[in-house]
Amino acid sequence: MKKGFTLVELLAVIIILSIILVLAVPRVTTMITNFRDKAEVRQMDLIASAAEKYIVFETEDQTITYPYVITLKQLEDTGYLKKI
Repeated sequence: MKKGFTLVELLAVIIILSIILVLAVPRVTTMITNFRDKAEVRQMDLIASAAEKYIVFETEDQTITYPYVITLKQLEDTGYLKKI
């Protein structure tokens, strides 16, 4: 007897793997998108926190009217954010 797999067995394996991929790929891409969104929100929170600290510690006039414009360069130059 010859050792090996029949064409039917190989096709069954390919079909099963295809079904697994069809189910898994959308979930993985959704997870990646969610992780990216959460990372972006976290970065925005860090920038907002750095801006608040900058306003508190670096501005002499404590009667600040909003919107108060702060650039990322200002936050980097004063050490409130690391240069990206």
